[in-house]
Amino acid sequence: MFSWNQCWIVTLIGLCAGAAVNWGIYNLAWTKKQISPWGQLPQTVSKRPLLARVPLIGWWFLRSETPLHGNNFWLRPACIELGTAAIFAFFYYQHTEFLTLLIKTFDLPSNLLWLQLIPHLILVVLLGTATFIDLDERLIPDTITVTGTLIALSIAAVLPESRFIDVGNPFIDIIFLTPSTPAIPQTDLKSPAALLWASGCLLFWGFAIVPKITTARYGLSKGVQIMLASIIRPARKSRKPDAPRKRKPFTCTLVIASSMVIGLVVIFLCWCNSTNHWASLNNAIWGMTGGLFVVWGVRIVAKISLQREAMGFGDVTLLAMIGAFLGWQAALLTFVLAPFAGILFAIVQYISKRKNELAFGPYLSLSAIIVILGWPIIWTNYARNIIFIHGSALPIVLLIGLAAMGALLFIWQQIKNSTAS
Repeated sequence: MFSWNQCWIVTLIGLCAGAAVNWGIYNLAWTKKQISPWGQLPQTVSKRPLLARVPLIGWWFLRSETPLHGNNFWLRPACIELGTAAIFAFFYYQHTEFLTLLIKTFDLPSNLLWLQLIPHLILVVLLGTATFIDLDERLIPDTITVTGTLIALSIAAVLPESRFIDVGNPFIDIIFLTPSTPAIPQTDLKSPAALLWASGCLLFWGFAIVPKITTARYGLSKGVQIMLASIIRPARKSRKPDAPRKRKPFTCTLVIASSMVIGLVVIFLCWCNSTNHWASLNNAIWGMTGGLFVVWGVRIVAKISLQREAMGFGDVTLLAMIGAFLGWQAALLTFVLAPFAGILFAIVQYISKRKNELAFGPYLSLSAIIVILGWPIIWTNYARNIIFIHGSALPIVLLIGLAAMGALLFIWQQIKNSTAS
């Protein structure tokens, strides 16, 4: 049931979350900026007012740093915090309207609202941070997408009710999404094959995101040796015995490797002990894998056909994170809807800022938010019984997404050509 008191609390939390987004934008980007009041002080500033750390109004007290950061530098971060608060409030309203009836109809837990809402709000914070960094620098840091994916997998393992609900399902005993939704599950999740597939998907994701060098220029065998050496980073053979070993595995490599070990243990424990938690974690893993393969496949095809990079690897890990939070069905819908959101976004960007560079991450983020907010309508009226109920229709849907993305790239290329001439 909607409550104004709860709505105001969620809105205030959204303001604080907007401050976290601003911190991430300026501190997680490749080129860090000393703008966030929660970040490092510029060298020429001895201290900042205490009120500068108050969300929204704090930016008014930072106007004295205009000579350092440029005119009206405070305007965008203030709008980001205000916009994040508004999105949090709207998410609360939408989830309340959608879930109240389901809780009564299916006798679901009364705390289902928060089990569904909180993961989606966490995703909004991650998407907001990735979006503005991508707009500024045309890259999406792995710090955001890899951390977000691990958070999504952890939530799925602990809170199985955080999954999307299969709205429109005629079977009362099947409520939450599974990898086989909307078809009736034919596979036994407790089988060893299900365990091996999930473990393999997790290991593949870890291998994909580990920093490495891949090349086939010197043959397959030599290419594998180069790749393994770039991951392990062993000491050079030319190093003197008494010289310190400078080449060590990257910190992120060690973190990812440790996460894989912990993840495999969690997968095994969930598979052994809990049907609901295992079903939820399995769904998140397949969502992560589906998002990874969709954009990665498009990226490879585009590079072969266009002879240039059409999408960065940050877009790959971004959709993998979205899939881990929402499931592979929602990840595919996000990819299909992204070019349509991108066309409008790109035209507005060109008109307002005369920028002709295209970043795909913001469109994926906007499309994911549309899928979350419109899930009851998109899934029930279109996706469930028209697209996903027929497995043979999925390639057609993917082709539609590819065609839409191709149209977006073509339109944008025409804009760039007209600008150049």
